[in-house]
Amino acid sequence: MKYHKIKNIPLTVCTAEQKIAYNLACSNYKNYIDTYNKMPMQFQKDAIIHRAINDMIKLYGNNNKYNIDAIASCLRAGFENYINSKYHILSSYEDIGRMFPAHYLNANN
Repeated sequence: MKYHKIKNIPLTVCTAEQKIAYNLACSNYKNYIDTYNKMPMQFQKDAIIHRAINDMIKLYGNNNKYNIDAIASCLRAGFENYINSKYHILSSYEDIGRMFPAHYLNANN
């Protein structure tokens, strides 16, 4: 999977796709948090997360510059942790990279 570099930030810290995943999550989590918190069972919460990620990817569209599959992967890896975190404004690229991990990042990027 191809990831894109942010100027002056190593790929191992944060990629453009991770930053986009964070931006999507930050701007859309309020649409889903109340419904997520009302669900008593984990499988119901998983369904909310799945729907939220699909909706965010549709909102973002198919931008030719960035890898939509990598953005979706980062969202899937971190959106539930983001919803459950105490703070929703992340202050550094390191925090974004940890919250939305790029599991398919390899040395060939």
